[in-house]
Amino acid sequence: TTPYFVTGTDGNGCKNTGSVVLTVNPVPTVIATASTATLCKGSSTNISASGAVTYAWTPASGPVVTPGVTTTYYVTGTDGTSSACKSTASTTVVVYQLPTIVASALPTAICSGSLSTIAAAGGKTYLWSIPAGVVSPASNTTYNVTGTDNNGCVNTSTVTLVVHNLPVVTAV
Repeated sequence: TTPYFVTGTDGNGCKNTGSVVLTVNPVPTVIATASTATLCKGSSTNISASGAVTYAWTPASGPVVTPGVTTTYYVTGTDGTSSACKSTASTTVVVYQLPTIVASALPTAICSGSLSTIAAAGGKTYLWSIPAGVVSPASNTTYNVTGTDNNGCVNTSTVTLVVHNLPVVTAV
C-alpha cells in the first residue's frame, strides 16, 4: 500500500496538495483438493478449495463429483476485498476403469452326474456366490462371481451351467 501526493498550481499561482492511497491487496493463495484422488469408475469423491472467499470451478461442479474418466478440476478463488484479486489452483481425480470379469464353465452343459470346471478371469481376486471349481450340480446352476483388480476396482459376471437329465432307459 502506497500513498501518492500531487501538488497543483492554478493560473493565479495558487497551490494546493492532494493525496490518494493506493491499496494493494494480496492475491489469495488458493488450494484445491479431492478427498480421494484415485477412484474406480462410478465412484464419487468430494472436491474442495480453501484460501479465498468465493470459488468458481471448471468444469462446473458441486462438492461431490463422479467423473467417468480422469479429470482435472480447476478452481478460481476470489478474495473478499476486490473481485480483481484472483488465483487459480487445480486437483486431478484419477479414474480407474472397472475390470472386465469373465466367468466361464467348461463344458457349459453336462449330463447329470458329470463334471464341469467353473472359473473366472480378468481380476486379481474373486468371490463366488456358491463354491466354484470342479462341480457336478444336480440341476441348472448360475454362478455369480465378483472380481477385484489390482486397483481395488470391482465388477461382476455370471455363468450358467446347464445340466441335462439322463435319459430314462427301459429294458424289455
